Amino acid sequence: MQITWSIAAKNSYLNIIEQLFDTWNLTIIERFENQVNLLLHNLSFHNHICPKSIFKDLHKCVVNKHISLIYRLKNENSIEIVMLIFNKRDHVF
Repeated sequence: MQITWSIAAKNSYLNIIEQLFDTWNLTIIERFENQVNLLLHNLSFHNHICPKSIFKDLHKCVVNKHISLIYRLKNENSIEIVMLIFNKRDHVF
């Protein structure tokens, strides 16, 4: 399964890394990166493991208690990461 990132997903991921760097330390950043990589690995084999979002064709996965990942199935062989979001902030997902 091919996984691609939207521009918004790349930007939100980098924004989260930057915020973690400003507030925490390298260990926390590495833990977050490992959580995302493990989730992506699992999604590549089981693309329906996360529940559908309130929006059609989007799925929402909890990365950790603070952050979720939004993705969509582009076709039977491709997943697009749409965005990463903070769980406690107001958002449309």
